[in-house]
Amino acid sequence: MSNVSLAEFKAWRKQNANFNAETDDIMQAALDAADAGINEGLQRQIGAVAVASARTFDVRGDCILRIDDCSTVTLIDGVAVDTTVYRLEPVGNRAPSGQWRPYEQIRSTSVWTGDTFGGVAVTATWGWTTIPVQVTEAAKILAKDILANIDVNFGIAAFTEYAGVRARSNPQVWDLVASLRRVESWGIA
Repeated sequence: MSNVSLAEFKAWRKQNANFNAETDDIMQAALDAADAGINEGLQRQIGAVAVASARTFDVRGDCILRIDDCSTVTLIDGVAVDTTVYRLEPVGNRAPSGQWRPYEQIRSTSVWTGDTFGGVAVTATWGWTTIPVQVTEAAKILAKDILANIDVNFGIAAFTEYAGVRARSNPQVWDLVASLRRVESWGIA
């Protein structure tokens, strides 16, 4: 299920002069593909908060455990979170800009004791409390572009008297969500 409802997308598209009335199934598929593409590009699952559950993560460093996006952490390896031993980051769920961000790592005052092969079990409320507006707008733009490219073959959108014109990705989409990228998306973590 995408972060943008079909009704919201239809209302947004009607304001566009080039609106074509595709079927609901086609528009929903474009919205789902847009969300999946954005999540993959950002290396995070931006979605609404779900119920708390346990997930296991591999220990990759001495004192830092990278985790999936979450709004709360209640247990680490079955023990309540002790704030004198663990720090959830970003601290206070805030980015340097002041916007809300989910926790994405846990810093320990000592080396992680989780079994290297078994990992560390973290019980948390996974997801985002609010979907950033730049993500919903980027998803709308990308879904519209996907629909506009339905008839594009081999990346060729049109022909001129000289050559084919290639369809390109919309840089505005990635400019909107660039600040939300996890370090894993840069290939340095």
